[in-house]
Amino acid sequence: MSAAKQPRGYRKREAETGTNREIVPDQARVMRCIFEEFATVRSAQLIAQSLNKDRIRAPNGGSWDGSMIRGNPSRREGIPRNQHYIGIASICQFTLTYHQETGQRKLKATPEDCVKQEIPELRIKDQVLWDAVQTKLARRAADTPKAARAARRNVFLLSGLLKCGCCGAPYVTINKTSYRCREARRAACKNKRPISRRRIEARVFGALRAAFRSDDLLKRFEQALEDERGKLADGQLEADLKRFETARDRATAGLDNTLAAFAEGARKLSRLKPRRTLWSKRSAI
Repeated sequence: MSAAKQPRGYRKREAETGTNREIVPDQARVMRCIFEEFATVRSAQLIAQSLNKDRIRAPNGGSWDGSMIRGNPSRREGIPRNQHYIGIASICQFTLTYHQETGQRKLKATPEDCVKQEIPELRIKDQVLWDAVQTKLARRAADTPKAARAARRNVFLLSGLLKCGCCGAPYVTINKTSYRCREARRAACKNKRPISRRRIEARVFGALRAAFRSDDLLKRFEQALEDERGKLADGQLEADLKRFETARDRATAGLDNTLAAFAEGARKLSRLKPRRTLWSKRSAI
């Protein structure tokens, strides 16, 4: 079994022979309930809300969300697709690569390298329930247009900046016109009151206008303006400009000297004959 990512419902165990995982009964019951509810008409979001109402903590220690249950279909992720729950462990389904310049990570499917092993003692779901869930997943994928699956949530001016006053979770868009507490959507917060996007933007801009028009800020602006005028009157600005220009010219000259020295060193190295070393011989073998 791959040790990279342990599914909920299992824990490590010390064993000289056999598998190094075992079933956690309490977590296994939660996983069975998720499968049973998913096999019916309930959506992942409704299941997450039910888990939050029952005060069942998510694998990350926080609240449940529908995406935690659904996962990513293209990567075979998500609780309903995890074959660990029917006693099949697999490794090398995907290969993680890194871009040399940007450092960006990318997952690539590698089915030819995938290795699966059946471990019956780790089965949590029976085959009938598993097949029912897979049938529902296939039906849902066929009914959902590709454009809808690829659509991204719109980003507005205050997206990611609003916080709930009750639980501290971020406010998220629930439609094109309103925000609401993210944890309230998961049934983990009692603050279910939405707020209009236009209304909160008007409040924020009103507060900014009031701050910029305050007497204290106006006095500081006028003082800064007078200081700049004074610099122009006594020639201090011109002196600062000349000082900066001198520093710029000195840095430019130093850079030119460094590049010239580097070029001269490269020409000298090019006139040297390459010498075969023991390392080059070994590399050629």
